[in-house]
Amino acid sequence: MKRTAMLAAIVMTMAGCSSDDPTEGTASTPSQPAEVLPQLIIDVRSAAEFDTGHIEGAVNIPHNEITARIAEVTEKKDQPLVLYCRSGARSGMALTALKELGYTKVENAGGYQALKEKLESNANEQ
Repeated sequence: MKRTAMLAAIVMTMAGCSSDDPTEGTASTPSQPAEVLPQLIIDVRSAAEFDTGHIEGAVNIPHNEITARIAEVTEKKDQPLVLYCRSGARSGMALTALKELGYTKVENAGGYQALKEKLESNANEQ
């Protein structure tokens, strides 16, 4: 649970807490409660790379299968998605593909090793 909360904090920091949504930050009326969707962490490396180590809770969908398989984990276009690979290149390609499909909250968290070290560093600080 701590690790998920830390990942959420890291992703928000990496994303600069910015949004293109002009309604973000506005209060919901009681008749229209805001739906809070959990972040999905997607490792877009190959299955073999995933098997050598991955971020806890991540789902493996290789970057070249992302458009065909994203519906396995979500069909909600506003689902927060956090992507990573080895260096950030494949997760960047997956981000572009998902945005072209209409997904609006997609973040490229970069490379696995750097993300893992950042998570471990944040865990040690707490």
